Amino acid sequence: MTEKLDDNTISINKISPVRWGLIVLFFLFSCVLVWQYVKPFQAELHFRDGFNLGASKRFKYAIEELEKAKSYAPWETHYQIQLAKYYEEFALTQSNPSEKIRLLKKAESTYKHIIVLDKQNPWYRNRLAMTYNRLKEAEPQHATKYAALSGENIKLGAMLDKQNPLFQLNYASHLHKLNRLEDAKIYYKKVIDYDNRFGEAYYNLADIYRQEKKLDKTLYYYKELYRTNPKFKNINLALASTHIILGNKDEAIVHLENVINKNPKQFEPLRSLAALYHQKQEWLKAAATYRLILNYFPEKKELHPFYIQALVNAARFKLAILELQKFIKENPDNRAAKEQMSKIELFLKKAINEQQASKNKKK
Repeated sequence: MTEKLDDNTISINKISPVRWGLIVLFFLFSCVLVWQYVKPFQAELHFRDGFNLGASKRFKYAIEELEKAKSYAPWETHYQIQLAKYYEEFALTQSNPSEKIRLLKKAESTYKHIIVLDKQNPWYRNRLAMTYNRLKEAEPQHATKYAALSGENIKLGAMLDKQNPLFQLNYASHLHKLNRLEDAKIYYKKVIDYDNRFGEAYYNLADIYRQEKKLDKTLYYYKELYRTNPKFKNINLALASTHIILGNKDEAIVHLENVINKNPKQFEPLRSLAALYHQKQEWLKAAATYRLILNYFPEKKELHPFYIQALVNAARFKLAILELQKFIKENPDNRAAKEQMSKIELFLKKAINEQQASKNKKK
């Protein structure tokens, strides 16, 4: 006996081919939707693995994971930025020039793709410019082309975010390298207006005015930098050098002493400081500084006569003679040292005779 179907039961035999087609399409569409839903999670997993591998300097495997992340989520710029960075970092470890260039060009194409996805982000232009600078070093025969491409992207980055001091500074530095000094000054001043913590803007602006021999402005910007960031690299040396040119010995000494206090083993600052003490007739300080130079740089024997002269001028005759005797023993062929010894002995003999004559006269 055949069981009677309920009115709500669908008989498979009664489904038409058209409806079967719709069911299959619906099933396929559902699979596609599920896959599209799963892809971002797969991309994130590969990104995390790639990031961690890159952090441990395993760039080859990091790149493989990030390329998978990119394939799952080609719209996600964050993954591609990390991929491009690892292309660059991996390139820097390569001893094979061809492989290095290949990886840098992979980074270039990745940044270009990112820029297509987001044309308004200045950071991407900045990263691309850095890649061109590396390609310029890797392919010196194409240096002119890469320099132009780098400059173009630095400029675009600055134009995309006109109030970001970092991009304005990059563009100012680019103009500075091109010797477009008037244009560079405009952008360095913009940086200072936006954020006075960017010490490079003060330093480079002062350097331009130094080239133009406008030392009053050079000194102004160095002083402003020292006021806002006294620990900026080489600022004490820059100030000392400018003060020396302007004849401000006392100010120059202050900054040279700052340099030596932080790191005494520096020949040029020590020599300049000793010379300034000598000019100011601060003989004991001059002698101590020359002694320091000779301790750190014993090969600078040409400065030994200045050390002895400072001791003599400070009336430290015994020490001067002892130091000369030691020096002559170590350098028996040094005629200048022997002549200096003779002059000191003659001077002392004359002084003793004059003193004795004065005593006899009083008697």
